[in-house]
Amino acid sequence: MCQDFEMPNCVRLWDTLLADSERFDFLNFVSASVIISVRNTILTGDFAAMMECLQGETKRIADVPAMLQTAWELKLNYEARMEE
Repeated sequence: MCQDFEMPNCVRLWDTLLADSERFDFLNFVSASVIISVRNTILTGDFAAMMECLQGETKRIADVPAMLQTAWELKLNYEARMEE
C-alpha cells in the first residue's frame, strides 16, 4: 500500500495491520472503508471515472485514524451480524 498512501499514512496503516493478529481480514475492512468514503462518486460515474476515483482516493485521505476507525466499526458490525 506504499504506492497508494503518503508515507506517514502508510506507516500508520502498517502499524495497525501488523498489531492485529487478524490483519489480513482487517485489510478487507480498510478497503471497504476507502470505498465507503467515495461511495457517491463511484455510484454516479462510469467505469473509467470510478477506477480513477478509487485509485486516486488514497492520496486524498488525510485522516487515516478516522478511516481506520470506520474500518474497525465495519468489522465490529460484521462480527455482530455473524453471531446472530
